[in-house]
Amino acid sequence: SAWQFALMRSIKAKPFMVLEQQPLQVNWQPTNRRFSFDWLFLWGMQSAFQGSVAMLYFSWQRMAGGCEQYHDGVVPHDVRIPQSQQEKLIIAKNFVFSDISDRFKLDEIPLAQRDVLVVYDSESLWSHEITSQSAHYTTRKQMDLITLFCTQNALGFWLAQSLEAEKTRLSEYKMIVFPGHAFEFSDSDIAMLADYRSKGGLVCTFPRTAYKKRNNQLCPTPAVFNTQDDFYLEDYGALLEGEIERCELHQSGVDAKIEGHLWAEKIKITSNCWHPLARFSADSLYAGAPAILKFDDASGGAHIHFATVPSDADENWSELRSILKVASCAFTDSREVQLFTLKSGDRMFLSAVNFSHQRANIELSSTTQVINGAVYCLDGELKGSALSIDAGKEQRLSLSGRSALLTEIENKHPA
Repeated sequence: SAWQFALMRSIKAKPFMVLEQQPLQVNWQPTNRRFSFDWLFLWGMQSAFQGSVAMLYFSWQRMAGGCEQYHDGVVPHDVRIPQSQQEKLIIAKNFVFSDISDRFKLDEIPLAQRDVLVVYDSESLWSHEITSQSAHYTTRKQMDLITLFCTQNALGFWLAQSLEAEKTRLSEYKMIVFPGHAFEFSDSDIAMLADYRSKGGLVCTFPRTAYKKRNNQLCPTPAVFNTQDDFYLEDYGALLEGEIERCELHQSGVDAKIEGHLWAEKIKITSNCWHPLARFSADSLYAGAPAILKFDDASGGAHIHFATVPSDADENWSELRSILKVASCAFTDSREVQLFTLKSGDRMFLSAVNFSHQRANIELSSTTQVINGAVYCLDGELKGSALSIDAGKEQRLSLSGRSALLTEIENKHPA
């Protein structure tokens, strides 16, 4: 849901409204699970931090008849209930957003900072899904991985249909990502990326990028990101569900391992411009072939290409952080915490939602200073409360289970 909200925000380039938020149980899944009522609070905070300014519940009142009679609503079937749990949550969220408005002097919650641009072309998605080669493969799973990386590292991300759509703003982003972008790069794309790298930018591509022409026919020179002489694809194909490609990572004198899934490419490097950061292990079908490749621009930028999709296994994350050296204001090791960096004019904010029941830590970068903030949570009666975070020099914030955080921050060394 985080990247679906980001997609809506990016399409509009401004805040949006959620017109149908489920008020908990639905009626159309194979088994319609129950939810803890505080999910409504967490979903509301997540959508607000990703750009929504309003949320309407479907439905307001539970239906007495028809096919949606078991779909949840704010007003329950049992007319004897004086105030439903959903009604209590609405009151609690009104308290939270009122406190945010008063505490931070904000008319509305700021939008995500432009740290990462994801080129998410709908036609590319459709191209892969009509010739998927695997019922298990979809670029949506790559989007899940990118979202997890961004939300663990407090990187604000935006989506665009093409580079051209963001060409006037490319310099604002720290990283540009292509999640299995189906179509070949145009001369204009290659020139824009070269200019972006020359200014220190990082480009990241995943498998199945630039295989096809725009007419959906396969290209005779697939995966051209710079020149046709850089490398070629000897072979490629889908991985079975649950199949793992083990890769050996060698950089900075440190040996580590990383796991890949969904797809793999056997690449033959034919120039000195690219070098492998990792290779497929000896038991792989593509043993010894580069699993992760890097092109270093003379001006400090780089292009990293993944020949397999890193799995979301916990052991991959420290390696991914070391490969994708993208500066951020904070990070968390909890997979159930989502961090968002927000910006309003010259003001910068860190927001977080903890979906787990466990307390989680957020590590601030050495250059990040808290100005003012609060942790928002619910008590046993589903009443909202705010715990102030004072300005200080601490580099770690503690976030209680099932709670949200918003704090204004500053970068002590913006250069």
